[in-house]
Amino acid sequence: MRIFAIEVFRDGGSIEFTLEKNGTERHVWLETPIYGEPRTLLINSSLMASGCAEVAELLADMDHWWSELPEKMRALVDEIMDEHNPSADAQAPLAEAIDLTRVVHVHNYVLANYSATPDPQTPGDTAPA
Repeated sequence: MRIFAIEVFRDGGSIEFTLEKNGTERHVWLETPIYGEPRTLLINSSLMASGCAEVAELLADMDHWWSELPEKMRALVDEIMDEHNPSADAQAPLAEAIDLTRVVHVHNYVLANYSATPDPQTPGDTAPA
């Protein structure tokens, strides 16, 4: 499993990435709201509803992806998430960690706003459960 093509957009922070699992890719898009919350979640261009099976699968896959990251990278991502202000002029490992914070942000938002049963543990506190 891998997550790649992580992008954040100048529209105020829409985040997109591709999650590949067993040869199948899913395009994930968390849209920036124009007038605040809620943020729209799309998987493969389909609008997701809170608590749906696709959201549960996405969260489980993101948790698995997180658990497979090296401990050093998870610690760096947690550190950046705690600071909430990553530098744009980052060194290579830091730049990768900054990209990964965007995925973790999507995980946290989806867990809090789309999951049928929110989990109190969130990345930045120790990342996906």
